Order: sequence, then structure tokens, then C-alpha cells
Amino acid sequence: MKKILYLFIATILVSNCTKDTIVPPCTIPLIPCENPIQRTLINWDTCFELPMDINGDVPVINAGNSRRSPFYHSNAERISFVKGSFQGSFQKSENINTNICDESYENGFMYFPSNDFNILNKTIGEWNDDDWGLIMADWSIWKVKMNGDSLTKVTNDNNKSYLIPTWCKNGEAIFCYVNFEESSPYYPTRSVLLDIMGNITHVFPFTAFGGTTKNGRIPVRAVTTDYNQIGYVDLSTNEFIGIFDFDPEYGSQGIEWLDDNHIIWMQRESGKKAQEILKVNINTLEVSSLFYKPDCVNLTYRGISPSPNGNGEILLTRQEYRNTPPHPQDSLYYYERIEIMDTNTGEEWILEVE
Repeated sequence: MKKILYLFIATILVSNCTKDTIVPPCTIPLIPCENPIQRTLINWDTCFELPMDINGDVPVINAGNSRRSPFYHSNAERISFVKGSFQGSFQKSENINTNICDESYENGFMYFPSNDFNILNKTIGEWNDDDWGLIMADWSIWKVKMNGDSLTKVTNDNNKSYLIPTWCKNGEAIFCYVNFEESSPYYPTRSVLLDIMGNITHVFPFTAFGGTTKNGRIPVRAVTTDYNQIGYVDLSTNEFIGIFDFDPEYGSQGIEWLDDNHIIWMQRESGKKAQEILKVNINTLEVSSLFYKPDCVNLTYRGISPSPNGNGEILLTRQEYRNTPPHPQDSLYYYERIEIMDTNTGEEWILEVE
């Protein structure tokens, strides 16, 4: 009923637009979300050294459940992320599917086939438009529905380890990289394309960390003995287009398309916590820094997921240590929260998701 009312008001306003409008321009108002998820602007940035105990660990109180792997769907109003919590010594992870516009949630349990999850497995949620997610577990690739149903193992070769999977070709193929056995001509690692049955259909001459496919191209950081480059793979030809030489002294923590013409990635200098987000124009090859936190050891970021509507906003996991009053000297808290950052203005907001 509210939406009908908004449309009625918009129709009246447009009908009253004339050449004599006093305050130009006369525009159609956007229909607002009825109950959008709250954003809280971050207006402080305090960096400090972290205390260490005799074992070299940071004595800290966990201030809440972890929130990781935030991901925008093709509809910019829907996101997913993984919420982790501990039940005794067992780690439980849930996939939280969230509609930003009306604050509705759908939770799905994320399956981990191995009991040695904390040792062996690294979970990465990557979802296609049919609501199938990819999970890396037991050195294999699995797919599962967003609500936790229909867990299916995709790869069945126990002689290989499959890592960092991402959907491509409209969910008909998977881009990942593989640790091959020593007898293989591709030893030790290569990036590959898999069909949905887990068969290798193409082997690339590099190892790459890939992002989400856009316009038939996968953004990657490709590594060989000869080069270490940011670029993309053209899936119509399986050709790698190198754009920017990546300094091997830095580690990358996510690479994605910011829009049709820019690749964005996060990097951290080896042995340090300073983080930077950069972008490169694939046409002009111009590289620019969007965000930099010099030597801020109490604040780090993980993952990048740009909004598909091209407005320059990205989802991140914000990991931070904070001193909390009234006893800031002996009360150090650790938080993991979902953040939205505007790469045009540098503004940051905490997204108040459950």
C-alpha cells in the first residue's frame, strides 16, 4: 500500500513539472526502502600498539560473533556473509542472507564435512544467481544451497587439492587453482577451469587468485616464475591480460571488478599490518590508491565485494581491537563486523546486520 502511495505522489509531482518550476530540476523521487538496515557512520580512527603476553598473544575479550566473507548478489539490495560462533570447542558457521531494503534474514547452516575444520579447511562463500554456493573443505570443492540444503561434492580426485573456487560462465564452470601431484606436468600448482562435474577443462600457465566474473572476464592476480601481475582472464579465449606488476613483497586479500573499467584489490606489506586498497583502469593502466591505513595494527580489513550497481561502495569485513571504557587500560575487545565503504569519499559505515 505504501509503494502505491509513493507512486501516486510521484505521478502528481511529475505532472506539476513545468518550464516555470522555481527550483530546477524537477525529478521523480525514488521510492524508499520501507525498513532499510541501519548504517552507522564511523567517525573515529585511532591507531595504537597492541599489548602482548609472554606467549606473544594479544590478551583480548571477544566482543561478539565473527562476520566474514561479505558478498553482494547481482541484486545490489541483497548480501550474504558468514557468521561464526563457538559452541565449546566446536565452531559453528551460518550463512546469513540479508535483504538490505527490508531487513529480512534467511539463515542457512554451512556444512563442514571434516572434523578438522580448524586445521585443514578454509571456507569461502561464493554464490551464483541460482543460490548455489561454493565451499572449500577437505581440500575439495563442494556446492550447497544457501539454506544449507543439497550439499554436493564437486571434485572427487583425492590426489589433488582444490583451492579458492569462484563461479564463472553463468554458474556452468568453476575457476580455481589446484595443487597437482609431483608426477604431474603441471606440478606444483596451476589455475584451472572445472565443469560442474568437477572435470578439469582447461589448465592455465599460472596460479591465480580470482574474483567474480563480469562481462565474461575474471579479475586475477596471476603468479608464475616470470611474472606477478594484476589483470584478468578473458573467458571467451582463456587468455590472460596482464595490466599491473604486483610487488611480491605484498600479499593480496581480495580482487574484484569495481566497475566495467576498473579492477580493485587489497594488499598488505609482508610482515606488517598496513593495508591499502588500490584500483587500476584496464584501458589507461592508471593505478590509484583508494584507501590506506599506515601501521594501524589494531585495525585490519578482509575481503572486497563491490556493489553491482556501480556506485563505488564496497563490502568489507572490519576486524579491530578497541579499548572500551571505563577501564581502557585493561579492557581490550576484538570485533569483526560488516562494513560498507564509499571508495569515492572514503566514508565508512558499520552495517547493523544480525
